[in-house]
Amino acid sequence: MLMNAFQATFGRRALRDPSAPRRGFVALLLAWTDRARERRALAELDPRQLGDVGLTRADIGGELAKHTWHR
Repeated sequence: MLMNAFQATFGRRALRDPSAPRRGFVALLLAWTDRARERRALAELDPRQLGDVGLTRADIGGELAKHTWHR
């Protein structure tokens, strides 16, 4: 049962390669870091820059309110 849960979470490769779950966790942390960096950069744009890409502060409010782990 535990092996089935492990396989479902990390796939068959994890059974052959013990470092596979660790690589998946590192990739997740890197994705969260990238997402946080992108949201900070978006928050720092001034109204003119936002206008250049066709957005307003109200348009990006929902994105800026998200937690790092939310897409």
